[in-house]
Amino acid sequence: SQKAPLLPPNTRLVVMTDSATASAAEIVAGAVQDHDRAVIIGDRTFGKGLVQQVARLPYDTSFKFTVAKYYTPSGRCIQAVDYQEGSDLQASKGPKEGTYKATKIKESDRKEFKTTRGRVVRDGGGVEPDVPVRGSKISELELQLLDQNAYSNFASYFATKNPELVTDRLTWKDKDLVDEKIFNDFKDFVLDRTKSGFILKTRFDEAINEIAEGFEDSGLQRLKGEAEELKTLAKLELTKDFGAHKEEIASRIEDAIRARAEPEAVRIAHYLKHDKTLQKALDVALSPSLYDSLLSGKMQIASSDPTLTSSTKKPDAQESQGPSAFSNHLRLE
Repeated sequence: SQKAPLLPPNTRLVVMTDSATASAAEIVAGAVQDHDRAVIIGDRTFGKGLVQQVARLPYDTSFKFTVAKYYTPSGRCIQAVDYQEGSDLQASKGPKEGTYKATKIKESDRKEFKTTRGRVVRDGGGVEPDVPVRGSKISELELQLLDQNAYSNFASYFATKNPELVTDRLTWKDKDLVDEKIFNDFKDFVLDRTKSGFILKTRFDEAINEIAEGFEDSGLQRLKGEAEELKTLAKLELTKDFGAHKEEIASRIEDAIRARAEPEAVRIAHYLKHDKTLQKALDVALSPSLYDSLLSGKMQIASSDPTLTSSTKKPDAQESQGPSAFSNHLRLE
């Protein structure tokens, strides 16, 4: 940097990432990780390490093309997708295979690099966190609830039924409002289409309908019936998700109800109490010994379990050029 640091060197810095952290954001995350200046917590970043420019063309069209790659100070390129095109691809695959191919970089092809203090980091797949916090994958039911505005619709319904709760006094503001009864009320509301307007369906219903129609046109009536049965089975699975993803759904119900009565800053502050990544970030930031151990490589997080364990360096870790290398490429230092 050409400017003086904004923070004292002994300030503990934690950066939270997820799969949507992309481009400049993940380059910054990779830079502070390479220099052991911050602990990265969350999920692996998106993996966009290319630089594009856009050229305007006639007839209100544009041409977007790649002009460079981003590299972090240790020499890592975080690009997660490999694009192959042109004569090399034709020579290996033949003209009938086309001239363009995009493939995700294999784990076995990812190279190892070293941070300033000797920790092993890898290229070719975004920035991997020092402390993984795996967010639960959003279920099909949750996607439908969001897409059909079920949470906000229930919040309106709840407010009319419970005016004494949704007031500016907010006697319940310091604790969670949604209990077992309110959760079950939400479930009953959603499944009662006359009240909620909610349609129990999946993203795949249209495709299943097309398959069923194709079977019918082909005279395969039995297969048509089995295809239609898939929709029934899918609805049964959706209703099971109320229990399997209860914690996540309850949190969104709470947030929707609070949005009707609380200032946004207050509502967000309460919502963040349930954010697992933030809670882990606070644990690390408020523990000097844990923070220093993570950056020194003495402690590591198991990839499948967020429990801290003793670290042992890989004996076959590839020695790579340090943070001063790769001056011929775009990088953040």
